Amino acid sequence: MSYPLLEINLPRPFDQMYQELIASTEKTEQATGRVIDAARLTAQVCFETLIAVKNHVIEEGFADHLAEIRFFKHVKPLFARWHLYYQELYEFEKRKPVGGKEAEIHYLQKKLLALQGHYEEHAELYQYLRENATHQDELYYLRQQSPNPISISTAKADADPRFSTPMDSQTAEILKNALMEEYILRAMNKIGGASKENSIYAEEDDLFWTGPVNGLGLLLRTLVKAGYINNGNVAMTKVVERTERFLHVNMNNFNRAIQETRIKKDPFEFLKGLIKVSQADFNNLDDNPRYM
Repeated sequence: MSYPLLEINLPRPFDQMYQELIASTEKTEQATGRVIDAARLTAQVCFETLIAVKNHVIEEGFADHLAEIRFFKHVKPLFARWHLYYQELYEFEKRKPVGGKEAEIHYLQKKLLALQGHYEEHAELYQYLRENATHQDELYYLRQQSPNPISISTAKADADPRFSTPMDSQTAEILKNALMEEYILRAMNKIGGASKENSIYAEEDDLFWTGPVNGLGLLLRTLVKAGYINNGNVAMTKVVERTERFLHVNMNNFNRAIQETRIKKDPFEFLKGLIKVSQADFNNLDDNPRYM
């Protein structure tokens, strides 16, 4: 249901603000034992960051319409989605039933159906974002002097017109739903996951990922985007879950890992390192190579 994020470099000062947000949320999560407590505290951190972003936009404005569109289409939703995500995660955990495995599975399935319903209701915007279309950008992502009817369905009625457009809230909602979908699928897999005896990896269960987890995430995403896994027609959550089991690696917060990689000074450092290793390996091969 999620759509692929356009790979962009966040403009200053939003790049630094985003790095600080990610660091703060991780610190809060690690310092808190229960998910529900971490979600409540982290939502506040995200809200405070979003307010700081808002104040900067109101004070500084934009150089032109292209910069404004870029911000409300790509930058603000990145910040807003974390606030929405942790808010919803808090409510989700607060309402989670305690009646046993079956009740919890039913609860998770019901939430997935709700996410699917949102997708169907906003299929046109999902498709627009998936295709990285631009023909409606001025209508969707420029601030309006008066409320636009297309924004009434999900945008807050009291949204500050200096910091809102007809579709930036819906875009953030879609990004948030991708995070919730990932969280729920992981929870379902944890509850109803196959035992080791029934696993297809039961006989040879001795492979472990020993490299950087963010690098593995980038590699998997690149392979899917290139169409090298199921011709690209596969959910990243499924690829991540299978990889976790196969290589005994914890890839929690996959989307966050991708965002952390995007804002690095050299986001492709890991892939470049692989190329160097491969080049050195080829240079050391003899004229009659054999599988080692």
